[in-house]
Amino acid sequence: MGTIRITEIKQLEPIAPILASVQIHFVVLGVLPDIVQIYANAGNNQAEHKINIEITPPENKYDCILELQAGAIYNITFCPRTVTNGVLDDSIDGQYWESLCVSMSFTTISNSSLTPAEELSPPIITTIESHQATLNDEGYLDIQWSSFKRDKYHFMWMLKPRNGWAQIEIEAKSHRVIPTFPGQEYSLKVQGCNSMLIGHDNCSDFSVTRNFTIPQNTSSLRQFLSLSNAQLNPGIQSLGSATYSSGIRAMMHL
Repeated sequence: MGTIRITEIKQLEPIAPILASVQIHFVVLGVLPDIVQIYANAGNNQAEHKINIEITPPENKYDCILELQAGAIYNITFCPRTVTNGVLDDSIDGQYWESLCVSMSFTTISNSSLTPAEELSPPIITTIESHQATLNDEGYLDIQWSSFKRDKYHFMWMLKPRNGWAQIEIEAKSHRVIPTFPGQEYSLKVQGCNSMLIGHDNCSDFSVTRNFTIPQNTSSLRQFLSLSNAQLNPGIQSLGSATYSSGIRAMMHL
């Protein structure tokens, strides 16, 4: 059975006080299931079945929008399922279906009225988007965050296990980490600051540290070429011998 790779998850604007619209993009790699079930739970609450995504081969890229509670930490789970005679199968290739599910955490934000103390609350990382290496570009992570009343940010990232934190001071609410490679695990956090004319900057605490593992690159030559905006015309030689001289797997960063 194929595997599910979450490529992007973000909360849509406008930010509301009660409900959060969360958009998710994912790719199904390998043998395609019949549907993907998506569950979500906040805290210790029981996981709630949110939506079924019907898989229509050969398409393997999908997206959906979940309506969740604003201002909560969610665990979102994606489960590939097969169907026989209109009934969901309990097992797939000899494995119980729940063992094939993948999960990730996501924190929704709310725009409810803030006290002065809350205005200095830490930023919240809202989007972590992974882009695999292509013929023209190295793999990278795009990270975005939400914050209140800040004029600069200290963004920090660390390649685990414990290679030391790297840091950059920027005004934007986003940063790109490059290069990245499949299987690497990153820790990410950000702090918001307001500049002061005298004395130290007025800074928040750092956000909750987010951990993210770079997914495996696609093993499909067709999908790799599509991501690279390249075509085999008339064949592999059209890419130029220097491109594939080390072999197809090396070219595809496998």
